[in-house]
Amino acid sequence: MSLKDSFMSVVKKYGGVARLVTTTVLNVIAPGSSALVQLVEQVFDKGKDVAQNHWEATLLEATRTNADELQRLGSLFDLLNGELAFAVNEQSTNIEEIVRQALATDATLRAGLRKLDTLVNDFACVKAQQRQLLDGNDEMLPIMRRLQSVLPFLEECQRAQADPREMLMHRQAILLNIKNTDLRFKLRIDHPDDHGFSRVSPPPNLSTATWPMRSDQIWALGFFASKGVAACMPSSPSA
Repeated sequence: MSLKDSFMSVVKKYGGVARLVTTTVLNVIAPGSSALVQLVEQVFDKGKDVAQNHWEATLLEATRTNADELQRLGSLFDLLNGELAFAVNEQSTNIEEIVRQALATDATLRAGLRKLDTLVNDFACVKAQQRQLLDGNDEMLPIMRRLQSVLPFLEECQRAQADPREMLMHRQAILLNIKNTDLRFKLRIDHPDDHGFSRVSPPPNLSTATWPMRSDQIWALGFFASKGVAACMPSSPSA
């Protein structure tokens, strides 16, 4: 299916709230991926010209992206029209809460979530944003991508018998806070010889991200450790 067909299917399904549904789902599932949200916004801005024969070529020029990135956008719209469809229409209120509640209670969405987790991290604009946030600390990219994945987080909530809807709200707030604070995750890289990880004992295992966090700026990265869910609760003490 072409991007045009995928886009029109989403617009047909959700009507006048199609843009809001798409950006809300991204903000709940992958909070902090503002580059992807902006790309989606550009597609909807150009939506009024979708009947033109060269719409996709015009979109390529407008977004300064490539055909592969547009193909990924088409896959995103296909998911929202299929395996990740939400019961939302133009009369719906508080769409963000509807999305969170569905993610927390509807197990049939899990396959779509797995695909969306992978898809989001495949976007070139997301990869570029992640590298900018890490400011050269590329060894933390696997952690960043793991942190951005919502399905493992929901599975961790289930194992911890935590309220996934409430925990999704905390996760969203924490990830947005990470994005909006120091771009180096406040790792206190004060000096070339004094890397933030040099003061962590035992040394962190960057492939699994299960080491104890040492400050409230980075304990969010422990979401996926055995006590990750408990760590993000407001009442939890920082490390």
